[in-house]
Amino acid sequence: MGIKIRESDLKKIMRQIGISSQETIEAEEVVIIGKQKKIHIKEPNVFKIVMQGQTLYQIIGGVEIEENTMIVNVNQDDVNFIASQAGVSEEIAKKVLMEEKGDVAKALIRLKGKSV
Repeated sequence: MGIKIRESDLKKIMRQIGISSQETIEAEEVVIIGKQKKIHIKEPNVFKIVMQGQTLYQIIGGVEIEENTMIVNVNQDDVNFIASQAGVSEEIAKKVLMEEKGDVAKALIRLKGKSV
């Protein structure tokens, strides 16, 4: 048996505890990118709540976690340089550069030292 509260009473209680507004945000997916993993929340219910001057986001939904994900942005000039110096395709140069976390010297040494 649940407790029934009128909407006006609920709004009064929310104001008393410092919640000034609540808004539902339509979203298809929320992605949280951490240093070592990504958290994907599919088809989430997202609520924006302003409480005592602070904005909070409450996210509810199914979670998928990618462990040990490292995001490496590589420069296309570096990819072109490595491909030309190592005599490999840009695709291979980019793959190795990403695996070496953007370190051009390590990528070149690896490509020239052994086949990929």
